[in-house]
Amino acid sequence: MREKRLLVDALDTPLLCMTRKYLTLHSTWSAFLGDSNSGGKELFTIKKSSLVQFRTSLDVFLADNTGVPDFTIKGDYIDRSCLIYHYNQVIAEVKRTLTLSNFLPGKDTFSVLVYPRTDSAFIISLVVLMDVIHREGEQARLRNDIM
Repeated sequence: MREKRLLVDALDTPLLCMTRKYLTLHSTWSAFLGDSNSGGKELFTIKKSSLVQFRTSLDVFLADNTGVPDFTIKGDYIDRSCLIYHYNQVIAEVKRTLTLSNFLPGKDTFSVLVYPRTDSAFIISLVVLMDVIHREGEQARLRNDIM
């Protein structure tokens, strides 16, 4: 009953297992080391900063942190332009790259600028989950429009 994403390296070795938490008010995902969330070491949790959003705002908490977010993602997802912060310092930039494939549903192309001394796999996992969380919101809006 869990939605799951797996981040693998070039040799298909699992790096992160990302699973959705269903019994939360905010869209929340947790990331675990390796390929399984059962018994694995939780690395971080990402969730929407608030229920209603006009701009992208996500909070990232490292394992065992429930206080102030360690990382935040802020920007405009519709324009596919966001900044990733570690506290108040920018550590990565995400922008949509204009390609022909962008005009196909679900085929967005991003460019990600990762600043020095920042874990690229961590940033990519945040970008993947940011995209997943945004698409969840789109699907919920579509369901509400149909009803």
